[in-house]
Amino acid sequence: MLPAAPTKDRPQPGLESVGTSRKGVFRTVDGIADTFGGISTRRRSFLGHYKAMPTDRRFPPPWTVEDTGTGSAFVVKDSSGQKLLYVYYEEEPGRRTVAKLLTKDEARRIAANVAKLPELLGRT
Repeated sequence: MLPAAPTKDRPQPGLESVGTSRKGVFRTVDGIADTFGGISTRRRSFLGHYKAMPTDRRFPPPWTVEDTGTGSAFVVKDSSGQKLLYVYYEEEPGRRTVAKLLTKDEARRIAANVAKLPELLGRT
């Protein structure tokens, strides 16, 4: 038999306390604080370890666009060769219409514009 659904009179099993905070409603379940509408205490402590951003760029420019060679996608790569984005297309009109895929020209233009982002943001 399934347990009864929690109500005001019948709290959820394992629920120790319920209250409110600036972030919203919070509860403590089995000794672990959790918030609704905010970042949980557990996640907040985890994110505290990653406050400082590294000085090295994660995806160094220039970014380039290449055809994958399979005839179905373009790939955007950074200068270290890391693949950042695939833009898929379909050359056959019937399949393209049914699956609502991009044409080769549309996919190429999107990939080219994404590859320009580091230059447009002034981070070259």
